[in-house]
Amino acid sequence: MPTIGSYGDSRTDAAPSTSSPATTEPTPISRICRFFRSPSTSASSSAISRLRGPRANRCRSSSVGTWSLPVGHRAPAATGSSRSRSGPSSQEDPSETLDYSYEKMRDELQDVKQGIADLTTQKKRLEIQKRRLEENVEKHNEQAREAVDAGRDDLARRALEKKKQKMTQIEDLETQVADLQDTQDRLVEKKDELQERIERFRTEKETMKARYEAAEASARVSEAMSGVGDEMDETARTIERARERTDEMEARAEAMDELQSTGAFDDALSDEDDLDRELRELRSDSEVEAELETLKTEAGRGSAESDEATTAESAEESADPELEAELADLKEEESETDSETDDRAD
Repeated sequence: MPTIGSYGDSRTDAAPSTSSPATTEPTPISRICRFFRSPSTSASSSAISRLRGPRANRCRSSSVGTWSLPVGHRAPAATGSSRSRSGPSSQEDPSETLDYSYEKMRDELQDVKQGIADLTTQKKRLEIQKRRLEENVEKHNEQAREAVDAGRDDLARRALEKKKQKMTQIEDLETQVADLQDTQDRLVEKKDELQERIERFRTEKETMKARYEAAEASARVSEAMSGVGDEMDETARTIERARERTDEMEARAEAMDELQSTGAFDDALSDEDDLDRELRELRSDSEVEAELETLKTEAGRGSAESDEATTAESAEESADPELEAELADLKEEESETDSETDDRAD
């Protein structure tokens, strides 16, 4: 039976790549696919056949021992090369570029996790097969004993030969399981390393996005404050036009008021001329003066009445002490009269 020792060899240097897209180093996706497509691996075909979904297209190929990317998926190396040739675009949004790179790294991490899951599944299948072979070994032992007891050495020999074959298969499976376990451990370590790098990139990405947005906002504010921006220029022109229009309307209103007050404009609905208007104003002034005199007269009469009331109140206040004294004398005389009457009675 073919061994699976090549698993470890094919993954010895398969560290997840976080280098720039312009390098030609294989990505974690390609390494995992190359690992599964190893032609010396007996379990690679079955592992590839069990892949489902989008990841299956990344590792399936028309020939054994090769791997290919799905249609429409460009390799990072080619993309990075074209970018390096053309240079960064001045209109490129760094936030979108950073988010895109972050999502690609997350996809690669997910592919690595899927590869680890597939390896673990294959290892479990081999362990199940090994347990079944061990059960067959025990079965062949029983068969050999039974044949010896029956005196059938030929049957016992055949049972022991089958047992030997199963033992050889078990040894091969143990080697394969051990190799798969080593490969799985290395993949887990690489997965953890890639995950840590992605977390660091995420932190740096958010920092760069915040700096870019702050710089962009600062530039917009500076343009607005200095009047360089198109919007600020248009706003200034609008304000200037509104100010000119307002000044014009205010001047026109003042002119109309002045002309109206001087009688330059005759009322089209009135038959009055300038003489009639002046006479009407004189009559109005006379009426105002007459009403003013009336108010003054009423105010003088009210003032006289108020003085009389004040004088009466003062007289009453001055008479009150005399009345009180006289009332006290009367009470004292009455008291003395009552006392004399009581003495006579005694």
